[in-house]
Amino acid sequence: MGDEEALKIALSHEKKAIDFYKAEAQKDYSKEVKEFFTKLAGVEEKHYQIIEAELDFMHQDGFWFDTMEFSLEK
Repeated sequence: MGDEEALKIALSHEKKAIDFYKAEAQKDYSKEVKEFFTKLAGVEEKHYQIIEAELDFMHQDGFWFDTMEFSLEK
């Protein structure tokens, strides 16, 4: 397995974690537990963004963390 495939698998697992924590946050738990699950979903979303940025870098599409690295117009 190559790096790109491993990162795509990691993205899939992060997405599952995000969905799980968001679903748990909607259940009939105390306010503190709901906030905890919401916070965990946020952490997983940041992991997802980091992995996406690494894939973008590997593809050298000119973007890094959703920011254009260079412009041909300037």
